[in-house]
Amino acid sequence: MSTSYASQSQLVREDCRFLKQTPPKVHNQRLTIQHWQLRDLITCPETSEEFIYVNQNAVNCYNTRTQLTTALMKELTFQPTSLTAACGYLAAGGQRNQLMVRQMNSNWFAHTSVGGSINNALCISEHLGGTRLLISNNDETIKVYSLPGLQRLTSIQLPTAVNYTSVSPDGRKMVAVGDSNQVFLYDISVAAGYQKIGTYTATTEASFSCAWNQSSDKFAVASQDGYVSVWDIRSSEKLCKLGSKQQPQSKGATRCVKFTTSGSIDLLVYSEHVSYVNLVDARTFNERQVVRVAPPNNDEHISGIALSPDSDVCFVGLEHTVLEYSVDTEFTCTLIYPPSGIRPQPCAGSPMESNYIRFTALSGAKSESALCYLLEIDEAKILLDCGWNDAFDVEDLKQLKRIAKDVDACLLSHSTLHHLGALAYAKTHLGLRAQTYATFPVMDMGRLSLYDIWQSKRASEDFTTFNLEDIDQAFEAITCLRYQQPTELSGKCKGITITASSAGHTVGGTIWKISKDTESILYAVDYNHRKDKHLDATVLLQSDGSAPQEFQRPSLMITDAFNSEQLTQPTRLSRDRALLESTMATLNIGGSVLLPTDSSTRVLELAYMFDSYWMANRVRYPLILLTNFSYRTAHFATSMMEWMGDTVRSQLTDTRENPFQFKYLRLCQRLSDLDKYPGPKVILASNLSMETGFAREVFLKMGWSQDPKNTLILTERALPGELARYLYDEWKEGVGNLASKDVGNEVRLDSVLRLKVDRKVLLEGQELAVFLADQEARLEREHADALLMEQTRRTLQGEEDDSDDDEGSMDGDANHLVDIDMLLSKTGSHDVYMKDATKSGGFFKQTQSYRMFPYVERRKKIDDYGESIVVEHFLSASSTAPQQDGREGRNGPGGDMDANGDVRMRGDDDDDDAATGAPKNESGDGKDKWTDTDMIHPEDNLPSKYASAVEDIVVKCKVRYVDLEGRADESAMKTILQAIAPRKLILVHGTENKTKSLYDKYLELSDMTREIYTPSVGEVLNVSEVTNMYKINLTDALLSSLSFSTLGEYDLAYLVGQVQIPPGSAAPVLGMPTIEAEGANKKQGPMGDVGGQHPSGQGQEQDAPASTSALQLLIQQQQMQQQQLEMLAREHRPVFVGDVKLTEFKDRVLKQAGIEAEFMSEGVLVCNGVVAIRKVDQTGQILLEGSPMSRDYYQVRQLLYKQFAIL
Repeated sequence: MSTSYASQSQLVREDCRFLKQTPPKVHNQRLTIQHWQLRDLITCPETSEEFIYVNQNAVNCYNTRTQLTTALMKELTFQPTSLTAACGYLAAGGQRNQLMVRQMNSNWFAHTSVGGSINNALCISEHLGGTRLLISNNDETIKVYSLPGLQRLTSIQLPTAVNYTSVSPDGRKMVAVGDSNQVFLYDISVAAGYQKIGTYTATTEASFSCAWNQSSDKFAVASQDGYVSVWDIRSSEKLCKLGSKQQPQSKGATRCVKFTTSGSIDLLVYSEHVSYVNLVDARTFNERQVVRVAPPNNDEHISGIALSPDSDVCFVGLEHTVLEYSVDTEFTCTLIYPPSGIRPQPCAGSPMESNYIRFTALSGAKSESALCYLLEIDEAKILLDCGWNDAFDVEDLKQLKRIAKDVDACLLSHSTLHHLGALAYAKTHLGLRAQTYATFPVMDMGRLSLYDIWQSKRASEDFTTFNLEDIDQAFEAITCLRYQQPTELSGKCKGITITASSAGHTVGGTIWKISKDTESILYAVDYNHRKDKHLDATVLLQSDGSAPQEFQRPSLMITDAFNSEQLTQPTRLSRDRALLESTMATLNIGGSVLLPTDSSTRVLELAYMFDSYWMANRVRYPLILLTNFSYRTAHFATSMMEWMGDTVRSQLTDTRENPFQFKYLRLCQRLSDLDKYPGPKVILASNLSMETGFAREVFLKMGWSQDPKNTLILTERALPGELARYLYDEWKEGVGNLASKDVGNEVRLDSVLRLKVDRKVLLEGQELAVFLADQEARLEREHADALLMEQTRRTLQGEEDDSDDDEGSMDGDANHLVDIDMLLSKTGSHDVYMKDATKSGGFFKQTQSYRMFPYVERRKKIDDYGESIVVEHFLSASSTAPQQDGREGRNGPGGDMDANGDVRMRGDDDDDDAATGAPKNESGDGKDKWTDTDMIHPEDNLPSKYASAVEDIVVKCKVRYVDLEGRADESAMKTILQAIAPRKLILVHGTENKTKSLYDKYLELSDMTREIYTPSVGEVLNVSEVTNMYKINLTDALLSSLSFSTLGEYDLAYLVGQVQIPPGSAAPVLGMPTIEAEGANKKQGPMGDVGGQHPSGQGQEQDAPASTSALQLLIQQQQMQQQQLEMLAREHRPVFVGDVKLTEFKDRVLKQAGIEAEFMSEGVLVCNGVVAIRKVDQTGQILLEGSPMSRDYYQVRQLLYKQFAIL
């Protein structure tokens, strides 16, 4: 163990191995050092097989595989003192401000003098879409140039000569060091450019190198006195200080510092003036490997270090050779991805990383695809949504497949396919075993969404990706929550609390708050700031424009950029008017209106609005909801009133009528049902994308699109590539540029679409004959198998009449065959395996009980009382009666099997069951929880097949888009984000342009966080937060003595105690010190003697005085500590914790207490005319003024005190 790194009591292990235990490769390439302090003359920008270095007045590239040297810059007029290569450019600087820049993939180059003095260092970085070159000059400036134009953009003045500048990988921060011990931190933005946000002190001497880690949250500075200082940008305190091997000697000066740039490795590497290179675990900074790069007895100057982009190789430049070391990536990967039970530990004495938080976008990043994200908090892995689109391409789930088995919890935010469409498939095929959490409506409506899309898929193609049993198993395992119900997770998620809040987009739609310790993470996607007709607005924004206290200042917020380019939505009144005017205008000219929608979420808004309008205006045209589960959707809506908005709840209270018991809306579940409603009509049909479902069938297969009288109204935007999105784009092109609050008119289409049309067609001719022959052969095989089984059963039972039956006549054999036919027709008979018709496992599911083979249980002929058992007496009438419709029978309690082997739903009516001879379920009411009426049709029994063809579809109808998506616009998103004020922000679910646009606009806001991330799919973000927080255990005695006050989600208390570290434990304990803790045990030894004397009595006269003196000294020290603690407790003045908004205090608290309050001049709140309350703007202090003789004074003061936690 070595303490050469010692800083703030930090100990660093040196027995670690970050490099492979193989000798380094030696490349005989000479590097030239031009300045004794500037040692960054080698770089590796593109591949681990090449490095670029300085040799005299040239810059060369050496390929380690081919061993060829290529001159990139030759015969320069200066010998470079600085070198860098990045973003496709190579730059070299000289002692007399010379500069040479070359573009690596072209012949472009530029040579100039930048003015000033020596160019100490160069830095090339991406800057908000462009490339910039930063030159650290000895004239106390950083000169900023554009590339490739090499135009000077600005010059940053510093109070000292600038030795090195480094820009963070995300392009948002810059750090600079120079000939003083100061470190300068800058923020980079579009609006403010380079703005200094902090100045730190490194050590006592000048610094010559600095670098950022790969996640852009830590930077390191190498100094002349042999130390490397590390900061975390989230804390102004130094994270740690690392020493060199030869410190404090001058040859131990740290010259060059680098971080690995690969996502799987996190190392800090720095070189000393001569001979040594240090590698440190950049996660904990308490493990290092020291490598001597020079021969044992000779020192060699180090000209620089370079790490390959994949971090597999570390090049160390000496004056005459370059050494190539191989990094042990497998070992190092375990540092950044710790196995179970291992967690990064903070350096002692430094602010601890309270929770290790990472975010990975599995889908729905920089695109409008389905939402699926992985959030890691320490060891816990939480899946945020599990979405898919109705193409159900398994390739879209490759990122989810990689981590599905390791997920510990899954949170669902909405009941649409884009939020939970992959849940059933992931549970069945990807190994997702995590406990899933959702609200009750999300569970029920989400199941309906998947049922509907499954039925739609089966109606047009042989869909086998998942089945109804997969859906049931996935959704039956969901844990349902209510709004504002904190729920503690278990297992690896222990200590994490989740809370659901209303999003306002769909019924039961959720904004998730995930809390652990002092960390709080807000996952808010697809929320609505406006009140819908059936839903209230999101809880993120209150009426006064502020956010609720529990949502303010979260550590991290994850939100979407889907609506970022829609600055302000048209008013809801204008959108409703446009929708209804287009609808009625179309109906009045004899046309029909088609509105593609989902099957269970936003369709409720449309159905409620249209039914209310039809009822208010006595509209005579048919209004139809056409989905596979329209009856169930309406039924569930009537039972979810507590999840609806104030409008529908008030209607229920006032009229005693459920608004979702529709008066005019006709519920249809088959395309043929539309024949009942000839003429003009309005059809709300699933699905939204128009790639499958009734909306597509109506549009394509009924000549609907060819009628110029008809109108297609889109209320939501589908995904790119889908039919509904194509029609939306056609409308958008037709209306041109719209004002921000303009709804847009109808656009008449006149085009021909070439589309692939899938359909289910009846078998005819030879195909039908082959099918019928196969079916007849199958029935014959089943009869033969049943006969064989019956003979085997009789043989094993050993019945006496078996021989008579076997020796009987042909009549007996014929009767035997008749018995077999009867057995096949009975519900109670079984083949190789038995389907237990009395047990229901859900929708289209059945519990199957398999017989053991070859054992056959002998059937008793008499019961325990001697009575003969006649099986026929125990069979129900339905099982003995022959089936009237000639069908094969039920496929369990959930559905029928048609001629194609497809499962069909059975009806809700008892009459239907009686007519079809179907058995009833366990409850005896003939109804199943997940079945709907009018779903059994004779055509399903007809032999059919799936066919696909490319057809030309003539489109001459009108199309119009009316925004009823129920999402917040860009203006509302900004308002909500500013009110919440998250410390970090992640933008997802929006096209790359939308995400970039929103990112730029948020950076322009002065009160918005600078830490905004826009990850790509598969990119891992480390968003851990470093806080000045330390964990300590409280003794039971101290804990029981505390008096807690509640403030929001926290319980606060003031305490005075003493920190102790128990023997054998490294965990500190805070307790109440007691005087007799040590003294009582030492006063009396084992035999009752003072000072623990030996029983033999030896040494009593010598040891007793010394022991007594030490004991008295110990008691005095403890008494002094106790007195100090008691004095601190007595001197403690009450502290008011919390913040009170006077407007909220007036409207919510004073009004409820019956106190009249009004704001007077300068924001003074006057209560009952005798008490005044005002807040000091600068300090936030609240002043209460009034007469102590007034009763109102004490009442108002008491109410005011209750708004704080008083410690």
